[in-house]
Amino acid sequence: MWSKHNLTAISVVIYIILTSMSNVNAQQTYAVERYMDAVFPVTVDYDIPLAQMILNGKYSSVSPDIKAENFPIVGSGKVNVNIELVYLRDRHRYINMAFDDILLSLNLNNYRPITLPEILAFDTAYPYEKCQRITILAMGSSLKSWDGDEQVIWLNGGWSLGNSHLKLIRTNHGFRGYTVIAVVRKSSEDN
Repeated sequence: MWSKHNLTAISVVIYIILTSMSNVNAQQTYAVERYMDAVFPVTVDYDIPLAQMILNGKYSSVSPDIKAENFPIVGSGKVNVNIELVYLRDRHRYINMAFDDILLSLNLNNYRPITLPEILAFDTAYPYEKCQRITILAMGSSLKSWDGDEQVIWLNGGWSLGNSHLKLIRTNHGFRGYTVIAVVRKSSEDN
């Protein structure tokens, strides 16, 4: 026989399950704020091999998975882009923001995340910026890990020139609200 308390508990569990299921596909958007009040003009030379682009950055360490076979260069010639550094703001500064929510927020604010060749060109042109002890994400280039998780480029500035790291970071745990993301304004070609 079901008691009144058992039925109440079951009702609560069913309500929680149904409520959580209704939010499965809901995406959160965040305000996009500029991290620095600067625009960084960069010329990306797509004719330089990826290995040479990486050598130009003089990194202390590079993820072994960041190589041409995993990140083929798309494009040719020299292309000028204006890179901005932004972060996403939410009233809860330390929440983890989902990768798809970040991409949606950038898109709604007319930005696109930069790619691996773009972050490498930025880092070569502005080596001092990587010494600010910040992590800069280039979410426009990604790689699936062995277990299917998405990974994006992670440029970690060192304490001095010549002490920085070019890595991959998994997106499945989300990102904090103070994470700096390198972006460019979307053009009509990006839409």
